[in-house]
Amino acid sequence: MIHENKKQGFDFISTKIITFAYLAQIWHRKAFKFMRRTRLVWIAVLCLCANACLAASPDLIARIHFAGSTAIAADPEFRPFNNLFCSSNAEALQTQTLNKFARFPRVWIGTRASAKIGDGVSQIRPLLDDFVHSEWFLEAQDSGGIAPQFALAIHLGDDRAKVWEHELTSLLTIWTALPVQPIGGGWWLKKHEAPDSIRFLRVGEWVVLSCEQGGFPLGDELVQQIKATRRPVAAPTDYWLSVNANWDRLSRYFPGLRGLDLPNSTDLQLIGKGGNLSWNGKFHFAQPLPAYGNWQLPAGVLHPPLSSFTAARGIENWLQNQSWARPYLFSPAPNQLFTWATPGMPFMVYGAAPVTDGHRALVELNDAISKSGRPQAVPPNPFAFVPHTQLSNDQITFQGMPFATPFIREQHDSSGDFIEGGFFPSTQLARPLPPDITGRLATRNLVFFHWENTVDRLKNLPQLAQLVLLLSQHRQLNDASVAQKWLVQIGPALGTSTTVGVQSGPNEVTFTRSGPGGLTAIELFALACWLEAPDFPGCNLDMPPPMFRPRPTNPAAPKNPMPLLIH
Repeated sequence: MIHENKKQGFDFISTKIITFAYLAQIWHRKAFKFMRRTRLVWIAVLCLCANACLAASPDLIARIHFAGSTAIAADPEFRPFNNLFCSSNAEALQTQTLNKFARFPRVWIGTRASAKIGDGVSQIRPLLDDFVHSEWFLEAQDSGGIAPQFALAIHLGDDRAKVWEHELTSLLTIWTALPVQPIGGGWWLKKHEAPDSIRFLRVGEWVVLSCEQGGFPLGDELVQQIKATRRPVAAPTDYWLSVNANWDRLSRYFPGLRGLDLPNSTDLQLIGKGGNLSWNGKFHFAQPLPAYGNWQLPAGVLHPPLSSFTAARGIENWLQNQSWARPYLFSPAPNQLFTWATPGMPFMVYGAAPVTDGHRALVELNDAISKSGRPQAVPPNPFAFVPHTQLSNDQITFQGMPFATPFIREQHDSSGDFIEGGFFPSTQLARPLPPDITGRLATRNLVFFHWENTVDRLKNLPQLAQLVLLLSQHRQLNDASVAQKWLVQIGPALGTSTTVGVQSGPNEVTFTRSGPGGLTAIELFALACWLEAPDFPGCNLDMPPPMFRPRPTNPAAPKNPMPLLIH
């Protein structure tokens, strides 16, 4: 029998995985505004894993197979994660997340339904726990309507299957004002919008829920497979979570994805191995990947010891397609980028990009930053930061930012010209990179590499991130929040993480990551911010405008608090 704390601990991992799998489906354009700048897109990408054994449908949007926390908690490979996820903080965050998720379907329907139908939370919330505990398989396809069509098979006992049947019947009857029609093993409902048919069936130990257009081909395929093999798909033996996602089709329903220039589709898998959460899979692009050239390391400015190091190449076209980056790009745009941080200090974070002419690039960048200064809001926000720059001695300095002294400068060494930037000048001397990092950079066709000591980064990064959130007029992560308490608790156990991306075909990058937490420090912090967003599972982190009381036009004379007594 699984120890209850262990099971509850994996329940939280399951909630986190489910949260990630839904991420791409719920963010709107405004939500991406901040998260693009903090690389939260990695969180969305990292949480989509492929079921490679199934043939892809030409209309496929997403295919997800989750083994369920009950089965995974019994896997000996899960034992190292007990210390990370078996806690009251993890359980509280799981409960909070599922409670918020229960409100999402009604919010997404919005004005397409009457305001009198209610939010459906009392019917939806009891079902979400089963997405954590039980094995399930979901396939979603383009329906041509306002919502995708899908078929879901979830493994449930008799008692839970009866709960699902009752709650879904009640919910849909209220929301559609249409009666369900009994059929053998369940019921079906015909509605007016595409996808226009909903069916609930109990098949053996599985519940199959289908929402499709003009019939139930997806649901029928699952039903036939269950009748033949007692399972909708093959049992997961080499993964805990497997999903294939087509970002191009998904953006039809969630236009906010279009501005991110994501891969056309993503195939990844997640499993625990040797004390690490391991990701592997592929990114598929619509067009052949551009040439990336040899690595041009900024050896003259790197100063180990390091707590993190990132190298990326072949990024020129991607940067040019990013609306947030275009106003600041000089010509030609950089094709490589390096970032690193030193241990122990929150603001010792740096980046460098090779350029053809360092001085010209610096002048163009200074002009772009100066033009980007936006006028203060009316009424003015006392926390708004409008950059005031000064270009002198081959360096741009930013004035007026508290606690940090950001800079951008040109650098020249034996490998060429660079633009280097950071939040605090370093006085350390340049040193060679450690051999284990330089050895990784020699990997054939390597296009992305990231290594970090997540323990150190998660300890120091939040101070810088909180400052950036404040100055960019976004909500800070509350120290008293459940997500922040969980981050503080798990931080010391996260160890190191390594991420590698290798071009494996003209349109393909193979991706691997291994680390005790499965995510990097910046991803964990961004995840916590998202989970604590007021409109979760949306991600509106904008701070509300400041409140100012207008001064009266004809102020009355103040009363004398101590009037003279005349006798």
